[in-house]
Amino acid sequence: MIGRHHVIVGGCVVALGTTAGLLPWSWPEAGLLISGLIIAGSDWPDIDHKSSSVTSSWGPVTWVLCRITRFVSRRVYVATRAQHDPKTTDPHRTFTHTWLGAMFAGVLVTLGLCLNPVVCVATGALMFTVAMRPIDPKLQWLAAALGGFIALELWPVMGTNWHWMMWWTAFTVGCITHVWSDCVTKEGAPLSWPFIFTREERPAKEGESPLARLARPKSTKIYRWHKVGPPQWMRFYTGGAVETWVVRFIVLVTLILCYLLVR
Repeated sequence: MIGRHHVIVGGCVVALGTTAGLLPWSWPEAGLLISGLIIAGSDWPDIDHKSSSVTSSWGPVTWVLCRITRFVSRRVYVATRAQHDPKTTDPHRTFTHTWLGAMFAGVLVTLGLCLNPVVCVATGALMFTVAMRPIDPKLQWLAAALGGFIALELWPVMGTNWHWMMWWTAFTVGCITHVWSDCVTKEGAPLSWPFIFTREERPAKEGESPLARLARPKSTKIYRWHKVGPPQWMRFYTGGAVETWVVRFIVLVTLILCYLLVR
């Protein structure tokens, strides 16, 4: 999905969490920070793509983060690639699009929020920028100021009384939302990593009849970076018209669920 649609899906998660009473809005600053982390996390895994909205959100800062992420993701892919995984050098939709990658990103963001006041303010500002940029780039610096202010307000209690678990959970949930959203596109996402995935295949040969193909034994192929998703006919291309209607459907379902929860 494109960045704007990822952020909209993240907003749907925030709406459902709020309606279900899972977000602590009795503590407004914490509710705002958790919402910002979920929405930012719903777009963050695309930091491994050079032209994503995340990479361009903070200029040289996110540009450097993108290069570091691509370097690490490429090394992880090469080091853990199974026998039949593609021999690709493009790290997009690899480590950052796994459940372990989502948890690791949550740890890094939580460390940034709890390390010291300066890094805490910078992390809060970055997260709110990432959350706002796909919606309206003109407001991203206003969002950065709001995120930095909220982080500064919460700094005295940021890492105390298990509050850090709230920030980690929020950002991790956002990242996993992104990965699940990408599973329904043509490329899919490697949710099964790092576990081995085996698949029996009987590839078609040129000029071979269907009966001759069925008579041949199946070959077992081993993958670790298997792209999880529904059947190909149910998937859609990123940025296409089908994606827009799928996101609209998700918003409609979210509104219906929120209505049923508040009845």
